[in-house]
Amino acid sequence: MVDIRFLVACLVLLVHYSCGALAVGNTTVKCRVKERLTLLYLKRGFVDPDGYLSSWGSSENHTDCCEWHGVSCDSRTSHVDALHLHARNLEGTISSSLAELHHLNHLDLSGNNLNPPTKFLDSILSLKRLQFLDLSLTNLKGNIPLNLGYLSRLQQLYLSVNQLEGGIPKSLALCNLTVVDLSNNALSGQLDDFVASFDHCANISLQTLILSCNRFTGSVPNFSRFSFLETLDLSNNQLNGTINDGIGLL
Repeated sequence: MVDIRFLVACLVLLVHYSCGALAVGNTTVKCRVKERLTLLYLKRGFVDPDGYLSSWGSSENHTDCCEWHGVSCDSRTSHVDALHLHARNLEGTISSSLAELHHLNHLDLSGNNLNPPTKFLDSILSLKRLQFLDLSLTNLKGNIPLNLGYLSRLQQLYLSVNQLEGGIPKSLALCNLTVVDLSNNALSGQLDDFVASFDHCANISLQTLILSCNRFTGSVPNFSRFSFLETLDLSNNQLNGTINDGIGLL
């Protein structure tokens, strides 16, 4: 005869590993187990002098990562869908394990003294649900990945005040982008090709384009098709020519 207690134990484990939710005492843990472990691994790379991540723990009182500081979860699925860690005085390394949080739609690590791997931007290309990405002032280095366009849902991109080099990849010409801020880097090349890459869009959603304080050369592109563009900053580059009618230059 099958021991009923054994069956109950198996059922608890099944719920724990398949759904990521487990009853601990009278508290329901919403956090997905794999995502909680990913966040704990991410925390290991940080130096947190102000203790902002003190709620990120594994004790009984801190098992629900959906209640951790700076973490948001989808109320229906319990997947981690946002990290809000702007200017938390964090130092250390951004672990590439972040790419395991496949349900993220909002990622903000800006304003921290971090040391991301050279290919860190490549590692987050698996985050296909991202709509908001802010890695400004995080010591990013290297080129903007050619495949950044794989983040097809991306709407707002902030990579300012870093050490990025090279040109802007044509793949970044996403029709649904509303904000792009790449200012204060060491980006170079001509902007004509990037702007022309939006020609495939029936409608261009871009409202804000900030490319100031870089090393762009050549002529100022024609932005006449950018009918929603409200803010355009190309200052402190090596561009020549004038902005077409209807577009203002900060």
